[in-house]
Amino acid sequence: MLKKANIKKDPSQALAQDALTENAILDTLSDACFLLNSEGVITYANSATARFFSGQGGIGQKIDACGMAPRLSKAVLEALVENEAIVRPVILSDRETSATTLEQTGESAWLVDAAPV
Repeated sequence: MLKKANIKKDPSQALAQDALTENAILDTLSDACFLLNSEGVITYANSATARFFSGQGGIGQKIDACGMAPRLSKAVLEALVENEAIVRPVILSDRETSATTLEQTGESAWLVDAAPV
């Protein structure tokens, strides 16, 4: 007969492992996923987020200073200021500055889905 071993995990080790697992899952997304603190400073960004920042910033910097197309960052900041969930469609022309639109001509459509956590 098999008995289940009674192994106790260190709570801090378990939390650290959970954080690593969550980050690994979020890094598999092709969509940008990032967290801001109440001042608009990026505290977490998955790997897909880098394409929005034009190589100008990332964790530890304010969202409006990271090279993201201004209309995209404005929509995110609205959710922060209003402290409620928003879903905003944003149409960007090829003239707007964002790493994602420099390679394209015409317009691109984005959906900003932001909420407090």
